[in-house]
Amino acid sequence: MGLVALLVLTPSLLLAQSDTTYDPERQLTSSQTREDLRVLREALEAGHGGLYAHTPEAEMSAAFDAASATLDAPTSERELLLELMKLVKLIHDGHTSISESSAHREWLDSQPIYAPFKLEFRSGRAYTRYNYSADGNLETGEEVVAINGRPMGTITRDMKALLSSDGRSDAGVYLRLSGTLQFARLHSYLYGPATTWSYRLRSRTTGSLRNLSLPGLEADTVQQRFRERYSEDRPTVELTWHGKIPVLRMSGMVRSVGDESVESFLKRAFGEIENREAEHLVIDFRDNGGGADATGKHLMSHLLDEPFTYYDALTARTNVAPYARYTGEDPEEIAKHLASFTPRPGGGFDVPGHSNLGIQQPRSPHFAGRVTVLIGPQTFSAATETLAVMWAHDRATLVGTETGGAAVGNTSGASVRVTLPHSGIRLNMPLHRYHQAVGEYPHPERGFLPDYVLEPTLDELLRGDDPVLDFVLGMQ
Repeated sequence: MGLVALLVLTPSLLLAQSDTTYDPERQLTSSQTREDLRVLREALEAGHGGLYAHTPEAEMSAAFDAASATLDAPTSERELLLELMKLVKLIHDGHTSISESSAHREWLDSQPIYAPFKLEFRSGRAYTRYNYSADGNLETGEEVVAINGRPMGTITRDMKALLSSDGRSDAGVYLRLSGTLQFARLHSYLYGPATTWSYRLRSRTTGSLRNLSLPGLEADTVQQRFRERYSEDRPTVELTWHGKIPVLRMSGMVRSVGDESVESFLKRAFGEIENREAEHLVIDFRDNGGGADATGKHLMSHLLDEPFTYYDALTARTNVAPYARYTGEDPEEIAKHLASFTPRPGGGFDVPGHSNLGIQQPRSPHFAGRVTVLIGPQTFSAATETLAVMWAHDRATLVGTETGGAAVGNTSGASVRVTLPHSGIRLNMPLHRYHQAVGEYPHPERGFLPDYVLEPTLDELLRGDDPVLDFVLGMQ
């Protein structure tokens, strides 16, 4: 599914602290934290479309019961959030997330607690990639051995225990860890806010160790320096030529390309490919985090020459919403959406009306030649759904590293934001389970695994080289 939900819901106005100065050490009583846990559990059990897709119901239920038993003393929002993140991780769904209250987020973003480096993870080790400090000339590519006296291995382990991703793959987890704002927020939840970041670094050239201390930054400063130093202004979708080989780069499943619909753009692009008699098409999905579901269908209609199934089904757990009062949205609007669901034999509900359901038809111009798709951890959601159709029809060779999106489907579509009544902690909960027409994929708990495993070395990444594309362009 894409990044645009069918229900656009606003945060709840239930926060008691929203009109006062936020106190990060404010204590919640045990009855308050247990009430928040009850609301979270009730919402997930009624609304989450794939709650037990990766963890059995008995195991999930036991985890909630155990968490309730531990909430027997005054607890801060930060401490409660850590417990709830561990529970949400059991769902193993990359579209499902739980985050601090809006007041807590505003407070964090106003503090100089964000790290001056963006990290790159390789084989479980962290390296500095982007430098956001005031000194723009600092070396990057050094291994991070420790931060503020804490071994990097310990930090990574603690953070991985909190982060959700599709299935049981680490690909999406490490991608999220590499997000500078995400990393600093997790660091704050676990160890408290850090206004100074003291690094123990290992040189990638000499192996020598050094210490480096830098002041923390505010969130706006990190974002501004990223735009100034590293941002590239490239179209989301473009067709380029490397000799006789066309490369269709899609860094999002968008609905339009400039003033042109993506459907029209693809028809024109495949017409150009046909006119130039290309025999090998490269599709670059490495930066594609998803978007509009129908874009994948439009793409596949030019790559297949016979009718095809895109989704086996879209389903939901129930057609009731006891959580509606905690969304800040009109309950009647939520009920109207749920009323369209139809009962399934054996339990649950079908979600009708999606344009990707049913039999899809091929379109001209048709490309019958060889297709290679570049993939990686950022390949997620609607992009991974498209790969499922390719895999089912043996239509592409995959090159790169494992996708962040699960191969057999995801839970996304319409989503609601549930705000817990006492802490203000926010749950983003998708309602629809997407069942891919992928058949028996041999790794149901993983993303798509490449036929050729290849990724840039750290030095190549820092130089901006692209050995993955170079390899594919040289394939015979």
